[in-house]
Amino acid sequence: MKSMKKSKLLLVSPLPPPYGGIARWTEQLTAYLNEKKIINYRHLDIAVRWRSVHSGVWLRLLGGNIQLFYNYLKFIYFLVLGSNIIHLTSSGSFGLVRDFMFSFTTKLFRAKFIIHIRFGRIPEIFEIKNYEYYLLRLIFKFSDKIICIDQKTYNFLSNYSELISKKVCLIPNCIDYAFEKQIIESSNKENIISFVGWVKREKGVEELVSSFVDLNLDNWELRLIGPIDQKFFGKLDEKYSLSKNKDIHFLGNLDNAAVLLELKKSKIFALPSYTEGFPNVVLEAMATQNSIVATKVGAIPEMLENEAGILVDVADEKSLYEALKTLSQNDSLQHLLSQKAFKRCAEVYSIETVVNQYLGIWKSLERK
Repeated sequence: MKSMKKSKLLLVSPLPPPYGGIARWTEQLTAYLNEKKIINYRHLDIAVRWRSVHSGVWLRLLGGNIQLFYNYLKFIYFLVLGSNIIHLTSSGSFGLVRDFMFSFTTKLFRAKFIIHIRFGRIPEIFEIKNYEYYLLRLIFKFSDKIICIDQKTYNFLSNYSELISKKVCLIPNCIDYAFEKQIIESSNKENIISFVGWVKREKGVEELVSSFVDLNLDNWELRLIGPIDQKFFGKLDEKYSLSKNKDIHFLGNLDNAAVLLELKKSKIFALPSYTEGFPNVVLEAMATQNSIVATKVGAIPEMLENEAGILVDVADEKSLYEALKTLSQNDSLQHLLSQKAFKRCAEVYSIETVVNQYLGIWKSLERK
């Protein structure tokens, strides 16, 4: 892997806490780049710091604007220092205002701009033509490369216009994991169904809890890891008496090392989200040899190709129930799916494989 000496990369992305998918990606990527020393880079952390995601609308707007101004000043500072390739991760929504400001400013400094789309709603946004649509059109105009993480987004943008099709490329997420050293014996696995993500309605948590309660499995636990929407949790507790259920555990927000330890123990991983981009936690579940049940959203169907997991429809509690029932009662199927998932993760999503693709883009922009 040849290093890049001329260019100064600026990676614009969030770091934990909180431990979301993009933040975990940033943590792994920066650690890898620091170890391999293949490019000179700086990092601008754009994680939410000055307000809670559960704050009221006005407080969120105030805190968001303060943070935007602060991040924008730091961004200009890095450009003045000579950063000439900008790689920005975008989760869409109101963050596109920041993304537009950064892309436009990059062009003023005659630097190269890459937008890394980390959400899976592009076709829907372009159909309804909301505020995100108009911001994305401007951002794409100022971008030199557009990285998609799922096939659906890539196919849509490739066919949208000639200008965009020349900029778009498809690169999956990655995982930094010592596959050769981390083989887990089935006998070391426990009867645990794990979930990692925000504990809120949009993650399909109610369907998961309801299915687990209805299954009434002997000697099985449901362990949910991630920050908790307290209002949602209160309704869930009232409906399912969670405080009295000794088999359902809410572990809260854990760091990545602790998340991996939990996943190494569990036999089944469930992610019944309503929407996803390319969830890193699915890669972590694959690497830790879980049999996986997940919804057909974002890049998940691609990730679980070749029978690497079971796919269910969004908000389809019956299908989720049946999938969990089948896996919990069939050890051989558990093992088969977990091994296929592990093999696919090692072959397709290792960090070296994916970073080589990023490096190809950075080098192509370096030559222009």
